Amino acid sequence: MARRSLQLLTPEALFEYAVETLSRRSLTAAELRSRLVRRAARAADVDEVLERLSAVGYLDDSRVAESYSRFRKEFEALGPKRVVRELRRRGVEASVAETAVGEAYEGSDEAELIHAHLQKKLVRDYRERKIEDPRVIARLYRGLARAGFPGDKIVDTLREISADSEWLDAFADDPGDEGLDL
Repeated sequence: MARRSLQLLTPEALFEYAVETLSRRSLTAAELRSRLVRRAARAADVDEVLERLSAVGYLDDSRVAESYSRFRKEFEALGPKRVVRELRRRGVEASVAETAVGEAYEGSDEAELIHAHLQKKLVRDYRERKIEDPRVIARLYRGLARAGFPGDKIVDTLREISADSEWLDAFADDPGDEGLDL
């Protein structure tokens, strides 16, 4: 089966393609750039289209970052570090990502977010009965660290639900969650 090649687009057709693409899904400038590069007849057309989109307000990384941060916090109960990492991976500048996440998480109680995340992940109500198996607690710790929560808050929350929380001190001293890039 022959692979169909993409038709290279003129500047005006590239602009229309970009508007159509943005109407389906919010994209960062970096994400849109990678899509446009494959379709542009000339590389210079991509920069012109991106500038034009920014000028008319169709392309705004800060708006995408704000919306994305609020969604990930409210509907997926993720921690702020995870959301910043994801925005950075999507091509948003660090300062823009941190500002958007800071505003989205302002006034949030991380312990409540951790509880909301655990409630989504666990089938039963985890607060009714203490968890006895340290392997389950360790798995929950790793999952919460990947979800972007700070280690000390994770340990405090897991102490509430663990039958034997003495060994959690090892996690409390572990700075390892800072470098997680998952």
